[in-house]
Amino acid sequence: MNKWTAEQRNQIILLAIGTAGVAVLIWFGLIGSLQASIQAQRNKIALGESKVKLTKAGISKEEQFKEEIETGQRQLLELEGKMPQGDIYRWVINSLLEIESGHDVNIVDFGPPQNVELLVPPKVPYRAVSYSITGTAYYRNFGSFVAELENSSPFIRLKGLTLQSVAPGLASPAALERLAFRLDFITLVKSAPSGP
Repeated sequence: MNKWTAEQRNQIILLAIGTAGVAVLIWFGLIGSLQASIQAQRNKIALGESKVKLTKAGISKEEQFKEEIETGQRQLLELEGKMPQGDIYRWVINSLLEIESGHDVNIVDFGPPQNVELLVPPKVPYRAVSYSITGTAYYRNFGSFVAELENSSPFIRLKGLTLQSVAPGLASPAALERLAFRLDFITLVKSAPSGP
């Protein structure tokens, strides 16, 4: 049944081994590198598609982003409207007298505003101004006055507070429980960085 000679059989086996070797070399050398290149291209395409989807999602939300920007700008304008502007000294006196009227607090001295260094981002049209006030009040009334002062504007920050009991020789017997206070606070001001 086997009509091949030993030499023919060896040649066929060597031919089969050689063919298999060449096929393996072609597979790993040529096809493998082409498959790696194709996979790299697929990865690039997937990355590009994800970028396109992200861009389309951003474009579809353009109106929402515009509305959010407009809302933020309106809120900023409202907040800036509450900021001290113009004559800062007059603003502090009027604001504090208005708050003082709702409490049993007696402000006796308004210190002039002083420009101070405050770490705010560059290129914003704000500067910081420091104020000092002194007066007398009962403890509870003073506490509610300070709370209302801090809550009256998001730009006011207390910097220092000194409380002392009123000297017995300077106070009437009815006012012995009053406290003398000195309150220092800082506020942001919307204006040019010139004088207060």
